[in-house]
Amino acid sequence: MIQIQSPDDIYPAVEELIELLKQHPTSKLSAILDHRMHKVAWTAGDELLEELRSVLTKARSDEFDADILAQVDRLILVINEKLRQ
Repeated sequence: MIQIQSPDDIYPAVEELIELLKQHPTSKLSAILDHRMHKVAWTAGDELLEELRSVLTKARSDEFDADILAQVDRLILVINEKLRQ
């Protein structure tokens, strides 16, 4: 998995997460993230980041393996840091 070190890593990491989540057919998270990233017209980058944070935070209650949950947590943390700037 992509090591998320900075805000520049957010979008590639979300794309990678979408692909990993496609292996979990009972989860709709990959479709939700894909829709938010590619089909919704956002007026500002921060608006997309806020939506991604919301979707990922809600997904914390889903049952995924530890690697996916760690990536979700890291994304939420870096998004929070970016939005505070």
